[in-house]
Amino acid sequence: MIRLALAATLTAPLLWLAIVGFDARAFGLMDYAALWIGTRNTLIYALSVAAITGVLAPIFAFVLTRARFAGRGALQALLTFPAALPAVLLAMGQLDAWSDKGGLFAGALPFAITGPVGIVLVTAGAYLPWLLEPLCRAIERCDVALEEAARVSGAGPLRAFVQATWPLIRGEWLAGVTVIASMTAATFGVPYFLGSLAEKPFATLTTDMVQIVSLSGEAATARATLLAVPLVLFSLGTFFLAARLRGKTSGDSGRPGIAVRMPLTPATRAAVVIAWIFGVLSVLVPLVALVARATAADPSRPLSSARSLAAFTALAATAAPFLRSIALATISAAAIVLVAATWALAREGRAAVAARQSLTVLYALPGTLVALGLVFFAASNVRVVLFDRVTLAFALSNTLVLIAIAYVTKYLAVGIETARAAFARVSPTLVEAARLSGASPRTAALHVTLALSRPALVSVYALLWMTLLPELTMSVLLFGPETQTLGTTLFELATYTDPAQAAALAVLLSAMCMGLHTWVGRRAMVDHG
Repeated sequence: MIRLALAATLTAPLLWLAIVGFDARAFGLMDYAALWIGTRNTLIYALSVAAITGVLAPIFAFVLTRARFAGRGALQALLTFPAALPAVLLAMGQLDAWSDKGGLFAGALPFAITGPVGIVLVTAGAYLPWLLEPLCRAIERCDVALEEAARVSGAGPLRAFVQATWPLIRGEWLAGVTVIASMTAATFGVPYFLGSLAEKPFATLTTDMVQIVSLSGEAATARATLLAVPLVLFSLGTFFLAARLRGKTSGDSGRPGIAVRMPLTPATRAAVVIAWIFGVLSVLVPLVALVARATAADPSRPLSSARSLAAFTALAATAAPFLRSIALATISAAAIVLVAATWALAREGRAAVAARQSLTVLYALPGTLVALGLVFFAASNVRVVLFDRVTLAFALSNTLVLIAIAYVTKYLAVGIETARAAFARVSPTLVEAARLSGASPRTAALHVTLALSRPALVSVYALLWMTLLPELTMSVLLFGPETQTLGTTLFELATYTDPAQAAALAVLLSAMCMGLHTWVGRRAMVDHG
């Protein structure tokens, strides 16, 4: 019952927005031409990114798991590193690298980095790890004896993989492609940062929603909510499709084994070259461009200018938002892990399952809509009178509490599912042994299940912390004059105030994420080794 109450509390702002936020004036004020353009651009954007990652991820996963070549570990780390970085950081770096206005390689691209093609490619590079890593894990779980039998029958490595292994991971691939499409449609930072700088702005539903709410105006919340309807339908449709596809494979993966890595063939050699080029262009080039911009004495000439650390010393002015975001990320991630672990340890009845499913659906919704629901709920000045004597007022507008609630609301489902997966790996016989020794269910859970799962929970905490520290999609609607976060500060510096200082802040943030990502990876290797 407590879990159902928690889920109801977190979903209340969206229900409040849907019920109380209705305003008939929005239908008359809505620019339906802009709605069509935003919907069309969002679909093109999401499907293009899904198509690119859907083609490249299986190719790269095959060479990373089945081919033998020097630098394989470095290539895998390079291709998966964007998972540890906010996509907007890569967008900033790509702009510094390719922009016609002072970019390191200005004029080298046959298209504008701020146009639709550039936005799609930058997002594809940022989201590729979310499909590549699950595919690599799925391939490694497959029984290699199937491929060996195909090779004994005369098939080459690629044909054996396609015939024996691919049918087993096809469901995972389809689900991953669907998730990428949903993530892309709901993203805000990259299309807003790059699209707003284009000669002909590239607007999506999320950018239009933020613009309407930011400019206020008549029935702004209701108009933004109407804009969200196509996005919600697409997000929920892709979410449920991914869940359905992930449970379907063409067969049983069987017994995993140690794959025999094959020497490079002309085809796999070409795939490795393409993977290196893609990794360098999507990860290394933007990071180098950020460093060049941040250390240039003259930011307009990042390559030929003398080196300077002035942009880094100026970061003292951003100390308050930085510390604020650290506190928000630390507290929110701790709350998520604590609630998730408690939730996963307890038995689940029908009410708890329904509550968990509602939180999972909430996670599938765009973060912009979650923030919009909280903005409207906080602005409604809801008051509850108890016993005709005590009045409880929810004064949450422009507070850090509101931002923390948004973070927990959006990512609690991730913590619960991860905690359940971690606890499921603990052998039930260990818990039974503790119970037979006289331990209570609570003691057995704390000293066996929780103790053995602690490394996994620490890794989840670190990944959540990395995600929440520079969060922008929800923060851009929730922050106030005294509650600016690292994400909103970075965005304002890059867009309006000081691009060099923004580059310095991005470099610092990238270094922090890189260090934490490396630490999490090493912990995972130790835990599984």
